[in-house]
Amino acid sequence: MEHKLNQGAIFKNDYKGDQFNAPDFKGKMNVDGETKDVALWLNPSKEGKKEYFTIKISEPYVKGGQASAVDQYNQKAAAAQPSAQPTTASHIPDPSNGIAPAAVFNATDDDLPF
Repeated sequence: MEHKLNQGAIFKNDYKGDQFNAPDFKGKMNVDGETKDVALWLNPSKEGKKEYFTIKISEPYVKGGQASAVDQYNQKAAAAQPSAQPTTASHIPDPSNGIAPAAVFNATDDDLPF
């Protein structure tokens, strides 16, 4: 089902059963043009007189596994960063400009026994 921008649909979770942590309602919504999963939990207030919803919006579930939210964040952050340049003679800072490098990393120069 395709949703309009920043709209969605929520349905009662028929599979909740006795699972306390499972959401009471689930659905999907369009958030700024991207489809997201939505989960709602119905909770009693401290006084027990009213009920309120808590909500969680997450990346769509992919059967067979999906990267965790932290992994997804790291992947997006890495994609936004410029690619790392290898340390070659053309990438070593020029000390003649008055700024000397603190250190130049050499992958073959270490004290590791392997």
